[in-house]
Amino acid sequence: MLSQFPTIYDDELLYSILTRYHIMSGNTEVKTTLKELVGKKKVKVSPDLPTDLSYLWQVTCHFNIWKNTKQLVKKHTFFNYYHAFNKSKGKKVINYLTNTKEYQNIHTSFGQVANSIKDHKNLQLCPDCLKEDLEQKGEAFWRLSFQLPSVKICLKHSKSLYSSSVLFRNKDFEFSQLPSLNDIYYLDVKEYSGTEKIHLKYLAEESLKLLSGKYSFEIGTIALIYKKLLFLHGYISPKGFVYQEKLAKDFIDFYGEEFLEQLQSKIEPYKQTCWLKTITRKHRKAFHPLRHMLLINFFGETVNSVYKMNELNSTPFGLPPYPCLNPASNHYKEYKINNVYVTRCSKTGNPIGTFSCNCGFEYCRKGPDQEKEDKFRIGRVKKYGDVWINEVRRKIYKDRISYRQCARDFNVDTNTVIKYASEKIRCSKNNDLSQIRDLSITKKSEWLQLISKHPLKTKTELRKLNPALYIWLYRHEKNWFFKNSTTVKKSRKSVVRVEWGHRDEVMSKEVPTIITQLKKDTPPIRITKRRIGIALGNLSLIEKKLDYLPSLKRKIEENSENIRDFHYRKITWAIDEMIKSGEPLRVWKVRRVAGIKNMDEELRHYIFNEIKELI
Repeated sequence: MLSQFPTIYDDELLYSILTRYHIMSGNTEVKTTLKELVGKKKVKVSPDLPTDLSYLWQVTCHFNIWKNTKQLVKKHTFFNYYHAFNKSKGKKVINYLTNTKEYQNIHTSFGQVANSIKDHKNLQLCPDCLKEDLEQKGEAFWRLSFQLPSVKICLKHSKSLYSSSVLFRNKDFEFSQLPSLNDIYYLDVKEYSGTEKIHLKYLAEESLKLLSGKYSFEIGTIALIYKKLLFLHGYISPKGFVYQEKLAKDFIDFYGEEFLEQLQSKIEPYKQTCWLKTITRKHRKAFHPLRHMLLINFFGETVNSVYKMNELNSTPFGLPPYPCLNPASNHYKEYKINNVYVTRCSKTGNPIGTFSCNCGFEYCRKGPDQEKEDKFRIGRVKKYGDVWINEVRRKIYKDRISYRQCARDFNVDTNTVIKYASEKIRCSKNNDLSQIRDLSITKKSEWLQLISKHPLKTKTELRKLNPALYIWLYRHEKNWFFKNSTTVKKSRKSVVRVEWGHRDEVMSKEVPTIITQLKKDTPPIRITKRRIGIALGNLSLIEKKLDYLPSLKRKIEENSENIRDFHYRKITWAIDEMIKSGEPLRVWKVRRVAGIKNMDEELRHYIFNEIKELI
């Protein structure tokens, strides 16, 4: 147990607390302080996510500063910041931070090791805050929020942060105080334009929200929210594809290339690994909070508004029970459905709820529900059920009402009523079952007569003769139908065998002529297996059956060009063309005429040597 411990301030970095204890204790050696606080003389206390904190809690718990180690972690480390967009890893990381027996790479657990966003090189400070702390508290401290990679300005004083001389991470751990007021004027500070300050103010405000610990998203959920926002802003096609080029262009126009580079978030739209592409697709990894906030700001949203979307997604249709919307039932609009099956729209990412009642009526609609009346809205009926169908038939055949009137009563299309009432089963109170049984016997008899008239026809051919009869039996008497159907099968034509040896010989003889012709094409076209197959007029055969044609396969492999050989041939052609037109030979000009986009040193030397030989 420690006998003394410094006063803890809001938004204070844990590293700062330990530093002030080191000064208060009067210890001359860092090892002594570490032994007292962490229980070890040699340990590296990371400023953002330090480990081995259970010991610190044990030796300070009698001061009643923190309720438990979790509160210590959440109030004075980067935990809430990283946890906000990676909720599933929270419990695991908390255990790593607080359990001295189980050490893991914390940044790997939060998915930040592979991230290209680097921490501040040095600890950051605001000179005005430093002055106020010294005047009001008599001492200064390192602020947690100022050390976040997404915070570049002090919100209280609207000034850029200064970069101190204290390294954020150093090999030889030491406790460093804030610089004095006199030393501030020698520190580095970055100035920003008016538009950049607006963006930086937003990032600082949203970063503080993340530090509060009030917001957390699952990786899959935030991806769905982004998909919805992309759809609302016109960046998704009707088939669900993201217009990546348009998105990248608008994103760069919104922030500016220089500003994005300063935030280590440069957009490279022609690379598949571009972070803007990967964050707007299915999330297969965690992304840095800074990049989440950049995207959210681009859509004109905030962490709070996006979190509300998240809450709507968790219960998009409210809590059960849900109403049955079967107008033919005696419990219409009563809350009889206890469960909803939620899926996602592949185009917009919006939730789709499917509601099934015991009466057989099943409907679905897109969510989330915005108003109370939405509970009684049907998007599409998936199943009408026996109750609905029987009521339709009763109205049509017993009550003798028209199809249109029946459709109006049940709020459906007239064709839907005709479809389900098409079976001429007259409904009455006593003879429903007998009429259905009689109709089934009649249909079976008709089918057997059809088979006897056409004993050599297959089941498919019989279907064409009487499709209505076929469908009725298939739907209502499937087992009997298959047992009493003809077993006649259509005879298959004998397969003509291919003489592969002869075909191989004929096709391989054509290859030299084709190669010669392809090499004459201008501008040059790369000679590949596909190109040769097209010229032979048998591309499908070459792609699927080339192993049956060994001679042809050998000739194709001998004459096919790799990228390097093709580039050499294009360069030779380009030089010849330039000589014919009388253009001066220059390396860059040859490259342009040849149409080579990415040229390495080997190709550059090759062009240079070719020009040198001609000169």
